Amino acid sequence: MRRSPESRVQVTPSATFATSPGVTLSPARFPKPEDFYFAPTKEHLPVYQSLFEVVIPANVGTGAKSIDATLSYQACDDRLCYAPQTLPVSFDLSAGSR
Repeated sequence: MRRSPESRVQVTPSATFATSPGVTLSPARFPKPEDFYFAPTKEHLPVYQSLFEVVIPANVGTGAKSIDATLSYQACDDRLCYAPQTLPVSFDLSAGSR
């Protein structure tokens, strides 16, 4: 289970991108989250409970090969929420990559 960007509590998933010459990014588009009743705090939370895809539209200029980012998120299970995590990630911007 992962918290959605609409949640006002805890850490919501986000990606922060490094500046890269020739790359212009648009805001990330997250899928609609599911409503989950979190019994330990007696609240309904917008979460992701299975794999999901985040779309980040980009214009990539000639010569741009990759872009670095930091992914932040917080995972929870049915009993507790774990400490927020931050991961460094890199995306291949070569033609035809996905």
